[in-house]
Amino acid sequence: MGPPPPRTGQERLAGTRAMPAREADCRVAAAADGRPHPVPPSFARHDGVVLLATPPAMPSSR
Repeated sequence: MGPPPPRTGQERLAGTRAMPAREADCRVAAAADGRPHPVPPSFARHDGVVLLATPPAMPSSR
């Protein structure tokens, strides 16, 4: 039994839009000083827009 087939673009978009309703955490890839940094943002969805906020002390927030 192999891996499942890749999701369609519509399936990926639907999963992304549903994420704030089912997830408590998310991670965003960012870079600062030429190095990758995991960013633990807070997020909310409002009027169809995903709002992200992260602490100002994070290297990628500067």
